[in-house]
Amino acid sequence: MTRNAPLVAGVDGCPRGWVAAVGPLQGDAIWLSVASSLRELIDLHPGVVAWAVDIPIGLAEDGPRECDGLARRRLGPRRAVSVFSAPPRCAVADVDYPEACRLAAAASGKKISKQAWHIGPKIRETRSLLIAEPRLRRRLFESHPELCFQRLAGGAALGEPKKSIAGSVQRRRLLAEAFGAEAVDRVLTQAAASRRVGVDDALDAMACWTAAARAAAGEAESLPPKPPADADGLRMAMVC
Repeated sequence: MTRNAPLVAGVDGCPRGWVAAVGPLQGDAIWLSVASSLRELIDLHPGVVAWAVDIPIGLAEDGPRECDGLARRRLGPRRAVSVFSAPPRCAVADVDYPEACRLAAAASGKKISKQAWHIGPKIRETRSLLIAEPRLRRRLFESHPELCFQRLAGGAALGEPKKSIAGSVQRRRLLAEAFGAEAVDRVLTQAAASRRVGVDDALDAMACWTAAARAAAGEAESLPPKPPADADGLRMAMVC
């Protein structure tokens, strides 16, 4: 690794906070970093020029986000289920699930999923950070690991879920082709040693790293290409 080389990071949520795969643009020395908050993670790595985070950021007032639909169509019928509908902006308030469903139904006509409600704190955390620090919006982007894995597969749809044995093997193989098998083994060893990060979280963070690298190089694809902003000025888009 070249000294002072620009770093990029892919980020996924984990049970006790956030996990990032961090490394130079060349991808020759990637490692894991775990923090209890996104702010802490960013402060730990001031040299990171692009962050790709697996979390909904820009939120619609009502109805579905265009980027969610585009991602599902891109992934195809077998993997579209991995893209859940982001909640409307009002429904990420710090309220219990029945109240979040009531707010979502009033805004969009549909309740939110339990999955969307469970990641509500991380959505609020990310949005609050970007609203408070607008300069971060130039280097922190929403991504989705399944879109990144599909790009690593040359655009071919992945057939198996990530938590299945076959799906995990397939994703490890794709990452080994991108980073080298030794790098993948090292990251998974770090994940196990941390006792805070699951195998799928570590693999997803590595996949999102590839989106961050493309964003830093000006080569990332945005879904949609010209993303709208929400009422708080945050992009409703995924990069891959």
